[in-house]
Amino acid sequence: MLLLRRNVKSSSVRFLDMKPMSNPFPIVSALSKTSLMRLAIISSRAVRSRFKANPLIPWFGLVALGLAVCIAIPALAGSGGFNNTGSMNVPRVNHTTTRLADGEVLVAGGFDPNTCCTAPPLASAELYNPATGTWTATGSMTTGRESFALTLLSNGKVLAAGGFNNGALSSAELYDPATGTWTATGSMTGSVNNDAAALLQNGEVFGGDNLYHPSTGTWTATSSPTVGGGTPIVLLPNGNVWTAANIQGGSIYNPSTNQWTNFPPPPVHNAQSKLRECRCAAGALAGF
Repeated sequence: MLLLRRNVKSSSVRFLDMKPMSNPFPIVSALSKTSLMRLAIISSRAVRSRFKANPLIPWFGLVALGLAVCIAIPALAGSGGFNNTGSMNVPRVNHTTTRLADGEVLVAGGFDPNTCCTAPPLASAELYNPATGTWTATGSMTTGRESFALTLLSNGKVLAAGGFNNGALSSAELYDPATGTWTATGSMTGSVNNDAAALLQNGEVFGGDNLYHPSTGTWTATSSPTVGGGTPIVLLPNGNVWTAANIQGGSIYNPSTNQWTNFPPPPVHNAQSKLRECRCAAGALAGF
């Protein structure tokens, strides 16, 4: 599995290869897992015996034990690593990405980190080709925007909605991968959820208090939740939409009834207790 990771100070991009890597310690490549574990156990026993004989000697045993563990862990479990791939044409932060139907990755908008907060958001966009590891510039959006929602529609086009550009935006536009161009579509109504959306099972797009209808290019306001209703937004297997909760609770939206169902907030007392337990455990490990 590959995980795209961006460098916020440059246009460089890396992939995290989750498959096990080859053993980085060739000297132990011939040792079995059992042999490696025995090496760690023997080192531990050596530390205890040497400590009884001379309290100053065990530090060397600890070093040996540490080396044995460092060698054994990668050999036993394997580890992932980052592999460099092609750099974007434009460095950017606060941009949005989505995977297209053909497997390419669309990146659009955001800020140039070199001029962040002193220049308007970027309107430019580019495509990443996983087969070649390269980026290609594509058409620019009609409006520069950052921290916005980018949603792949059922027809293969991409909807960019909301975001910020000297204030919150209600405008939206469509990207056509076949032509590499953007065209304006209907603007959102009601309150604007700027950075999250979900493609519903019926092909419409849920954006907080708004529903986008691809067939007409228009938005309609939905009923508003009484609690929660924040981001992220997650489409559930039953077709309903989960929205992030706050201390008052959260809400689930049912597209078929245009109604919200509230759910209680997380158990704060239990969460605080768990936090205290974690802190105590961390303190014990640190010797406090």
